[in-house]
Amino acid sequence: MKWNGVSFRHAVELLRNDPALAASSSRPLKISRVRRLPSPVSLDVEDRQLLNQVIGYYHDTLKQSPEALAYLAQRGIGSSEAIERFKLGYANHKEGLGIICQ
Repeated sequence: MKWNGVSFRHAVELLRNDPALAASSSRPLKISRVRRLPSPVSLDVEDRQLLNQVIGYYHDTLKQSPEALAYLAQRGIGSSEAIERFKLGYANHKEGLGIICQ
């Protein structure tokens, strides 16, 4: 991604089409000691399906976060009907709330 200045999805497509690209990098690969978490979405689906998976992930995160639900209630968007209708979501960042809507 950084080498070619492309998005993650584009980098995956480039590597899928030409695996030799991964070996041609002159930079040494860093080895991470951090345990890799499973992806909450499937990367082998069409764009629309992927978008729906991401929306669902953040929507579920919102529904499980009392802090984010309280924030929405403060802003006058506390009804569960609005949250469900517009598939509001929450990006659980350490600094501040990131409310997302479809």
